[in-house]
Amino acid sequence: MKLLGKLCISLLSVLMVVGFIPVNDVNAAVKLSATSKTIYVGSGYTLKLKGTSKKGHAKSSSSAVKVSAVKKTKKVKVRKRVTVKVKVRGKWKKKKVWRKVTVKKKVTVKNSFYLAGKRAGSADVSVTYGKNKIVCHVAVYQPQLNTVVGYTYNLASRLSHTSDSRYWTSNQAVALVDEYSGLLMPIHSGSCIIYRKVNNKVKSQIKINVKSSGDVKVGVDVSRHNGIVNFNTLKKNNINFAIIRGGNGCRKYGTTDKSSIDLNLKRNIEGAKAAGMEIGLYWYLNSSTNGLMSSGDAKLQGERFADRLSSLDIEKNTPIYIDLEEHSALLKSGSKNTKAEFQKEMCQIFEAKLREKGFTNIGIYASTSWYKDYLKNDYFMNKVDVGEEGITSHWLAHYNYASKEGAQTPQFYYNGRLITPDIWQTGSRFRISGTGSTYVDMNYLYQ
Repeated sequence: MKLLGKLCISLLSVLMVVGFIPVNDVNAAVKLSATSKTIYVGSGYTLKLKGTSKKGHAKSSSSAVKVSAVKKTKKVKVRKRVTVKVKVRGKWKKKKVWRKVTVKKKVTVKNSFYLAGKRAGSADVSVTYGKNKIVCHVAVYQPQLNTVVGYTYNLASRLSHTSDSRYWTSNQAVALVDEYSGLLMPIHSGSCIIYRKVNNKVKSQIKINVKSSGDVKVGVDVSRHNGIVNFNTLKKNNINFAIIRGGNGCRKYGTTDKSSIDLNLKRNIEGAKAAGMEIGLYWYLNSSTNGLMSSGDAKLQGERFADRLSSLDIEKNTPIYIDLEEHSALLKSGSKNTKAEFQKEMCQIFEAKLREKGFTNIGIYASTSWYKDYLKNDYFMNKVDVGEEGITSHWLAHYNYASKEGAQTPQFYYNGRLITPDIWQTGSRFRISGTGSTYVDMNYLYQ
């Protein structure tokens, strides 16, 4: 039997030498996890060499693909000198001893290679093991999205969102992105790259091509909370308008003076005008206590705001918004109709004081849920022309809404009639140069 086995091995060797059996067939079980692969710029793929105990080496034929060995964190036990306290003759002393301790260590995963897409193009990634070589053809594409100013888009699904993802734009003057949700907000014609990062490392990206829309303007809303705002920088970044906080309630806060006027009101108005930006104003309607508002609260706030605007020589047709969002001050107990009627009364008292000074362009700021649940009456829902008593404009706060077919902005119904906002506040976690704070609220104005 042993002789027969030797004869078989010899015969096999002869057949291989003379060419009857291909040499590669000996390695037929060795293969790559893919022989062709499509990846995107900013993303990648882990290529594995299977079926061999030999150590493989990978190399890319083009700068379109960067190849690196895959490493993982592993807990291992190592001998290490550590300082311990030991008792010698009744006294504690420090002593260095050798101990086995568990540590985290980066180790290379054998025959696993990460292929990272660096630019659009292609590359042959060759993996050698011993004298053998296997090739994987890789095509790298740059994902793109074409969009228009006034439409938002959720990039999280396109860029493989994870809970620790953060999003960044390469050009703030073209498009902004909500740092946490990945909501894209185009602001001007041009192109930019939106990156998804994890631990400050780019994991995926997409090219954004933006077209401007003649009937949409882009703006910010700011207050003392935003620190010192550089409106010239905002203007250079294609921000068209600013809605500036006038004040908050009837009490002094850290961001208001004793008359409840925003500490940066005058500075922000002058800065925005000097930069050539259009302006609007808003007042946070609140009570003088932690409880429900009174008619006296509403009257006092209207008087203070109107007097300050008159002293600042504000144009009479400047849009002024009543900010309705303070639950404790504005939501009287009872039905939704009762709550709407109460807020109507407060707004009419506040509005009357502004009208006495000639300011007749009064709108409402509220969230979608507030409009739907607490403002359902004709006063809030039926818009009037500037100069008439009533509400001239709807400013809607609705975050992380991605524009849909036939629904560019968030909408809601009142008595069977579709309500579409004039101004839409798209989110509050955008970064743009020119604002002193980390984040800023962004808005679209539809003309």
